[in-house]
Amino acid sequence: MKFFILCFGRSDYTEATCRSIKECTGSRSEIILINNGWSEYTVPPKILGHWDSFKNRALSEGLADSIVNENFPIMGSALSIFSKYCTSGNSDFYFISDNDCLVDSIDFDLKLIYLMRKYPSLHKLGIDFYHTISKSYAHSFFQYLPSDVVHLDGQSSRVGPDCINALGKIGPCSEFMDSEGEICKSQSDTTISIVKRDIAISQHQYRWSYNASGLRHLHIGHLEELFWSTNDLAVLEMIHYHRLRPLILTEFKEVYEKRLLNYINNIKIAGHNKIIDDYIEYSKDFKPAIVSN
Repeated sequence: MKFFILCFGRSDYTEATCRSIKECTGSRSEIILINNGWSEYTVPPKILGHWDSFKNRALSEGLADSIVNENFPIMGSALSIFSKYCTSGNSDFYFISDNDCLVDSIDFDLKLIYLMRKYPSLHKLGIDFYHTISKSYAHSFFQYLPSDVVHLDGQSSRVGPDCINALGKIGPCSEFMDSEGEICKSQSDTTISIVKRDIAISQHQYRWSYNASGLRHLHIGHLEELFWSTNDLAVLEMIHYHRLRPLILTEFKEVYEKRLLNYINNIKIAGHNKIIDDYIEYSKDFKPAIVSN
């Protein structure tokens, strides 16, 4: 079964997403990374090296089966790239995901296939996410800035002070679309989902769907303002990602501008001012190329 993962920077998150899919699928997974414009045209050479290193390792170790590349991200319609590359081949379905989703359910793919066959009116079906993210739980995947740094987006219940100390958990699904309680009424965007072979996901069509009951994933993107690594390039990459994101996903421009400020402030509060100085030095003469749709 084909898995298409939409990528734009965040190499460490992408690697973890690939690993979780490989570990939790019950059928053979063919992972195709769609690099939506994280390139020499949008990223300073020094910082781009982190992605280059990851993609070479991913292919050699079998974390990804292939990578397709766009030179430039399309401003305001990044999700439409799915419709360009996603095909099911000979299968009835294919899978999509953002590059910040860690599956927490073994054989999730087999259950999603079963449900799509059982409910043929569905065009897409997602996996619910932990609504309260525990920093201690997420810490098993990545390093994070100190726990007293709590400047987070605050735009949803998934982030905020509770995510620092609370257990990773998900609230019970109280509304279902079916009498057997298999399809939860909560909705997913382009986080881990199964899609019918003839459906083309885009920015404005088919991106939203209901979720399968009982399956879980950790949406680690909601802790990206606390991301840290002993690898300076990983941190520099995350800073640049935060800088470009408001230009790419313009529908959430104000939210992402706030996240950039939060991340810079969190790094400074944690005493890592040098990495900010390094980013300024590496990017001072570089102007990212962004293409309008």
